[in-house]
Amino acid sequence: MDTSPRSLIDHVIVASRDLDEASRRWQALGFNLSDPGAHPTRGTVNRCIPFPNAYIELLAPNPAGCEEAFLLRTLARREGGTSIALAMRSREVVHRTLAGFMPAIEAPITGSRDILSASGRERISFDVQRIPDDALWPGRFFFCGHHHADKVYQTELFQHPNGVKRLESIVHLVPSVPTVWPAMIEALGFRLLAQDAESMRIDCAGVELILSSQAALPRFMPANLMDALPDTAAPVMLALTGTTERWVSAREANGIVLHFRAQ
Repeated sequence: MDTSPRSLIDHVIVASRDLDEASRRWQALGFNLSDPGAHPTRGTVNRCIPFPNAYIELLAPNPAGCEEAFLLRTLARREGGTSIALAMRSREVVHRTLAGFMPAIEAPITGSRDILSASGRERISFDVQRIPDDALWPGRFFFCGHHHADKVYQTELFQHPNGVKRLESIVHLVPSVPTVWPAMIEALGFRLLAQDAESMRIDCAGVELILSSQAALPRFMPANLMDALPDTAAPVMLALTGTTERWVSAREANGIVLHFRAQ
């Protein structure tokens, strides 16, 4: 199990129709990508963009057939951010905490994926604690813990050509902002930073999760970048700390806006 002190955001999933095309786009934006991977029981293929504190996962259907319903539902409408995986440093603690608020929640499961590198196929495993949609915040969230963290957080890929060093924040579109800060969220280690009628800012141990209504989105991104965003609960923008200041439209980055912020 991964016990390293990263943020409480493990990764953000970006739904992509074609992994090769998505890979070309993100490489053109100056990111290092992991070797291609495949989830053999789910019919999906992926590549990861790792940072020291979290990573982005480009996830696409396997052309031979896909069993991942949430991905197919998303791609029927659009490409873009679809899910946020929260870091599960202890599956027992996370499950016990969630069960205290949701007694019927199912136990964590162990999954696997194959890394398809030049040196051959390697299988790595991970634990997943599923949560009913909207049970924490509006949208699809789940917990993930890695058995082979060094194969996911590959330090040799951290030096991205575009100068990006870390994930700073996620803007997650919600239909409405929760009016009560649940005790369950605090018990899991998250910290409320600020809240008003249209947005909520949450510290996830170094990465900020911003829940934003449609009306509040202009606070966080230029209005001319909002035309390709979804109208359902989903991650819509990633802020990344680096060496240059730049905005990348959702049309350039598989349906999710990127903000490179000069450190």
